[in-house]
Amino acid sequence: MKIPIQFKLSLKEKAFIGVVAILIPILITFVLIYSKNKVYLKNRVLDTLTVIAEAYEGQVYQFLEKAKIRAQDFASDGFIRTHLQKAIHSNTSTSNKLNKHLVKNKLSLDKTINTINILSLEGRVVASTNNAEMGRDLSKEVCFEEGKNAVTIVENRTGHMGLPEISISTPILTKETGRPVGVIVNYILISELNKLLVGEYVKELGAISWGKGKGAWKTLEVYLVNRDKLMITKSIFVKDAILKQIVDTLPVNLCLTSSEEMAGFY
Repeated sequence: MKIPIQFKLSLKEKAFIGVVAILIPILITFVLIYSKNKVYLKNRVLDTLTVIAEAYEGQVYQFLEKAKIRAQDFASDGFIRTHLQKAIHSNTSTSNKLNKHLVKNKLSLDKTINTINILSLEGRVVASTNNAEMGRDLSKEVCFEEGKNAVTIVENRTGHMGLPEISISTPILTKETGRPVGVIVNYILISELNKLLVGEYVKELGAISWGKGKGAWKTLEVYLVNRDKLMITKSIFVKDAILKQIVDTLPVNLCLTSSEEMAGFY
């Protein structure tokens, strides 16, 4: 015959068991809620950053599209079309007229443009807003080689002011036959893109709310990378990064190799 063994627990032990019994479900609930909230917060952060990135992307596209349209508009100018062929044949007076026309009637239309060049089909500068450019041979430059056929945007490490810039080039076509007779190139300092990414551009346009709400995002960095994985705009963390700092990260590689967008932690 078995005699049941009775365990006598002290009041302290009973209290301990009771506390453990209460804490275990609380702990389990906490872990579950924490895991759920962690996933939720990560997704919210990624969603917010995606919206911000898309907003900046839209502004950059708009800026570059405006620059391309401006170059094409200049290329269709009747005065430039009619005087270009005369200037090509070493007509100094015609070149001077073109130079004055570019300075007075074209350069003044867009404050982001610092220099305008008009090239012959051989790549020689026949008119410019900068007299020092006259006669230069740009036949080996990408802006000329590709600009002969279509509107092209290229970044340059050292521009006219010794600063990084982008060049927007497009062919100049005759009105009668539509054949190319030259190339027009607009040069814009990359600092104009920096102004766009830090908000100064919209401030200049009159945005009243510029700079508000930046305290919570003071470490947020937005920059552009070219096809060579080099930064073409400033970094708030790396000094003198333009066209020097390599960005060989997963998002950059996905964009360059397969044109895929990415939002995530890496």
